[in-house]
Amino acid sequence: MGVHHALRRGGRARREEQAGDVAARAALDLRVDGLGLEGSFVGVSFTVRAGEIVGMAGLVGAGRSEIAQALFGMTPPAVGTVTLRGRPVVPTSPRKMLKRGLAYLPEDRDGQGLIMAETIEENVTLPIIARLARLGITSAMGQRKVAAEAIETYDVRATGIDQIVAALSGGNRQKVAFAKWLANDPVALILDEPTHGVDIGSKAQIHKIIADLADRGLAVILISSDLPEVLAMSDRILVVAEGRLVAEIPRAQATQELVMAAATGEGARAHVH
Repeated sequence: MGVHHALRRGGRARREEQAGDVAARAALDLRVDGLGLEGSFVGVSFTVRAGEIVGMAGLVGAGRSEIAQALFGMTPPAVGTVTLRGRPVVPTSPRKMLKRGLAYLPEDRDGQGLIMAETIEENVTLPIIARLARLGITSAMGQRKVAAEAIETYDVRATGIDQIVAALSGGNRQKVAFAKWLANDPVALILDEPTHGVDIGSKAQIHKIIADLADRGLAVILISSDLPEVLAMSDRILVVAEGRLVAEIPRAQATQELVMAAATGEGARAHVH
């Protein structure tokens, strides 16, 4: 539970002037080269460094979620290569990608990210049951300790770890989803519409969680249709249009107008590094 412990030790939202500096000095955690899936996207190449938040913007249906799902092995890509921490990996299944250090919070958190009929404890500990078993701490007490830590770390407002996830608000369900997928201490994290359908207070809390995770060294991909969110949180912004990466915009140059121009094909298409 290293990530949970690190966040509990405190941490601040990244100061704007430092957000890109960390990434500039950091090791390359995720590299994607020539990724493609027929009918969805083609020629997708980009990198994400430790401590960096890379935003992914585009119109609905542009292919952003499809890229994320392919990277996580939900719909394995037909071509291309993926490298995590310098080691090549073929994304053939979510289980494999989790084991190699990539986590994914899907847009459909209720249908894909959580088991709604189960408790907070059952959801949070599900991805690490095997690891807990190897450590010999699969007792009810051990699992409850892990879940209690998660509730405290992510400020989940609930009656307790035995509360059914379906009874939580949208914001608190999303915080449980963070706890669940971060339990494996990944090196890279894909967030697909992480604040969709949550209240303003929970949105601010989620933004701080994301910033803190990057501060602690995670490589983060942030997919969002909320352009102000992408602009505020990202070190760089990748723009997707019709299944292709058509622009990479540095934080200092990014504006809503520039992103939308690239997304709609109205602006000059920038080279994607």
